[in-house]
Amino acid sequence: MGIYDRQYYRDDQDEFSWRPANAWSVLNWLIAICIGVYVLDTLSLGVDPSLRIHKIFAAYSSDLWQPWRWFSFVSYAFVHAPLDDQSRLGILHIVFNMFILWTFGRTVEGHLGSFQFLWLYLVSALLSSLVYLLFWTVLGRPTALIGASGAVSTVMVYFIFLNPRMTLLLFGIVPIPAWVLGVGILLYDFLGSVSGLMGAERSVAYEAHLIGAAVGAWAFRYGPPGLSTWKSFKFWWRTRHLRVVRAQEQREEGLASDADRVLEKVSRLGYDQLTNKEKKILEAYSRKLREKK
Repeated sequence: MGIYDRQYYRDDQDEFSWRPANAWSVLNWLIAICIGVYVLDTLSLGVDPSLRIHKIFAAYSSDLWQPWRWFSFVSYAFVHAPLDDQSRLGILHIVFNMFILWTFGRTVEGHLGSFQFLWLYLVSALLSSLVYLLFWTVLGRPTALIGASGAVSTVMVYFIFLNPRMTLLLFGIVPIPAWVLGVGILLYDFLGSVSGLMGAERSVAYEAHLIGAAVGAWAFRYGPPGLSTWKSFKFWWRTRHLRVVRAQEQREEGLASDADRVLEKVSRLGYDQLTNKEKKILEAYSRKLREKK
């Protein structure tokens, strides 16, 4: 592979590749899980509405005060508007989210690597739900949240920062630079949020989209939130034994150095001229040598 084929030499490419993602990529697993959960939820159409999968795994404002429900701050991103909920476009909710995720996620995962991509996706889902629910709860309008839109916005914005001048086809027809698409979507979400704040009926979590976009911009500039702390912990965990071994080696090196100094004194003045401390150094060094035999 030539140097100009590498990712960091392709930021200004003007063609978009529709090459499928690797069969075992994190991206494909995320999409498969979302689709699988949606199918299971659709199969439960006849059960008690409160027992539907999208109801159980949705994130609610009340969950903020219920620790046993904190899993919902991530699980909500794997459920979407059910087939029989036309107020949120029904099946189009998951179709749009998965298509956008697949479109931009392949490039982002290729750039970040599978682990960092998964970390970014999950952290963005967590932050989007927490900030969104807190925002509306503080305003006295408790709400609920389902769908991967926040995390998908993170992936899309990261892609746009990575390739701002790449040409995309809007609706598969109109060529448009990636950065223009990003600005347009952010403006749409901002206006939708303002409309909701002014009392308009809302079925789209515009603020979650904006939060996800902010996480994507942060991740591009500084790296996925919290990842450096996680890496530091992993490094500490892996090297704790090495630090113990190194400390022991340093003590042994110090003892050997002290013993050499004492032996040099013995050769000049004799053993009887040694202090009690120097005699103990020789005894410790002799004991260490016997242990190694």
